Amino acid sequence: MSLDPTAATVADDALRGLVAALSTREADRLCALFTKNASLFGSNDTEFAIGADELKRFFVGLCAQPVTFSWQWQVSAAGQDGDVVWFVAPGVAVTAGDDGTVNRIDPYRLSGVLRFTEQGWRFELFNGSEPTAS
Repeated sequence: MSLDPTAATVADDALRGLVAALSTREADRLCALFTKNASLFGSNDTEFAIGADELKRFFVGLCAQPVTFSWQWQVSAAGQDGDVVWFVAPGVAVTAGDDGTVNRIDPYRLSGVLRFTEQGWRFELFNGSEPTAS
């Protein structure tokens, strides 16, 4: 695997920003981290959003849940081509319920594509999934 240290830093910073935004449960703050044409895919077949309107609906629903989502990760592959960075970051998904319960999904894999815009680095594609054993 290829690991460009600069691209890995961009990815790591973007993921930290995503986790910080998720902790606020503010859909508009989350949407601001994505380009207008971005796509998002989760582990379940119903967890996806394509474009600004679908992302907004997705994040409004996500933020309404009685749980906060986050991850612990290590960027293991990353590259950059001009204004585009791609990454893969294996790790653990963590859900913290309003009732104090904490669940961990291990292993978990984050991947995505970031594009540099006038507002800074924004997700063009984000994917979170639970890899399965073959």
